[in-house]
Amino acid sequence: MKKALSLILTAAIGVSCIAACSKEPAESETSATEQTTVEETEATTAQTAETAETAVAETTETTAETTAAPAAASTDVTPELSALFDQALDGFVGVGYIPEFYLGNFDDNGSTVHCFLCESTVVTADPVSYWSFVFVTDDGAGNVGIGKVCQPDYACIDVYDGDFLATEVQTEPVPGGWEDTMNFEVTDDRLAEFRLANSIYMPVAILATQVVAGMNYIYLATDADGNFRIVKIYVDLDGGACTSGSKSLNIESLY
Repeated sequence: MKKALSLILTAAIGVSCIAACSKEPAESETSATEQTTVEETEATTAQTAETAETAVAETTETTAETTAAPAAASTDVTPELSALFDQALDGFVGVGYIPEFYLGNFDDNGSTVHCFLCESTVVTADPVSYWSFVFVTDDGAGNVGIGKVCQPDYACIDVYDGDFLATEVQTEPVPGGWEDTMNFEVTDDRLAEFRLANSIYMPVAILATQVVAGMNYIYLATDADGNFRIVKIYVDLDGGACTSGSKSLNIESLY
């Protein structure tokens, strides 16, 4: 009887051990499955975060491109253009011309006409500087000369229609009138005023100022396509600013 009980207990312990051993692989498999699920979830989360970050970066880049100010057209007077200008004005006396900005060229009866915006100074005891459009002609055969010299007509900015105009008559500055400025650099303060008044154009240089109840400024500027414009900005005594005039600068129509 005792022997029978002993055999029964031994068998029960054996079954219990078999059950315990058969259960361990199941727990290990579950743990492995859970670990795999966690790793997949983490990988998915990381991929989602990376995708979101990329989307934000692309959106930011697109927004920056959309809101970026237009780039200014090149107005550089290259060494080649400077040499051409000097050749055309060789022997010219009475007025000194310094080409500050190159405004482009066009064809005229087989000759190339180059337009320079120049600082002009009459050679006198009390010299006065002003802006001039100087047109230089080049027929391509070594014949270079001055085609025309004229000055900006700032008064035309207040006329609604038409391109910007020029005059061949140099007038003396009068109190309350426009005064050409050779301090043409667009400083941070002037740029902030321009941007407050106008986000369409890019200022290149300040050409003239006028004292009113505040200040008027005439700017050489460019539009989004790189075309030149003359823009009038009014700045009031409280620092407010607005665009009070704008005209296309068509160098062919000035010639």
